[in-house]
Amino acid sequence: MNIQTPMTTTAVEALHVVPAVDAVTNAYMRDVVGNKEDPLYTLSGGTTQSLVARVKGCLGLLQADAVDNISASYARSGIGNKGDTPVTAVGTTKSIMAYLKGLISKLPFSGTVGGTVTENLTNGTASVAELASSATANTFGAWVAIDAVAAADEWICGATVYPGSLDASSVLFCLQIGVGAGGSEVARFQCSARYLHVTNTIALNPIVYSIPIPIFVASGARVSCRISDNQAVALDYTVSVQFYQGL
Repeated sequence: MNIQTPMTTTAVEALHVVPAVDAVTNAYMRDVVGNKEDPLYTLSGGTTQSLVARVKGCLGLLQADAVDNISASYARSGIGNKGDTPVTAVGTTKSIMAYLKGLISKLPFSGTVGGTVTENLTNGTASVAELASSATANTFGAWVAIDAVAAADEWICGATVYPGSLDASSVLFCLQIGVGAGGSEVARFQCSARYLHVTNTIALNPIVYSIPIPIFVASGARVSCRISDNQAVALDYTVSVQFYQGL
């Protein structure tokens, strides 16, 4: 029978003494537990790191990543930081936060809810265009500016057409709203309607259109409109737009 000599109290106490910082010894439980000052360790491998070092490493990986960090080593790098710069171009070094910020910046109504709602006004001036059809049936007349220079970013959400004196009992017309410099307008919205009336002495009600997907107009851009109808004479119209600013 192999009889072991009992350990002395002093020897037992020695095994409970905290090991040196970042000690690599692996002989006793104290070596496995480690020292409070052990540096954090974030890798899955290794055979000399203590529990303290690994727990610190796990907690460190739960911390927010540095702003705009391009590392792809850990999940936190993919999630990102609240301060990450918005991006809209897909790449290999940007975080989810950066892409989400970029996506929000492209939404029609991003930013503070409750921006200024402006109807028929552009900085106090009526956003109204007086225009005529082309005098050739089913041919658009010239583009006429509604807002020559947008004072701020805006989103057009509606349009109103007021007919002038109509010489026919049935007039079918088509309205286009465009954005762009004079001569380079791009139609962004088109709608059509028919006016029926008995006599041109009767005042006709305006037609109001809601634009389901608002038209974005950058600050400084030009907003115009043009009309065609089924008449061989030029008819007068008035067009206004409704839009949001300050979103």
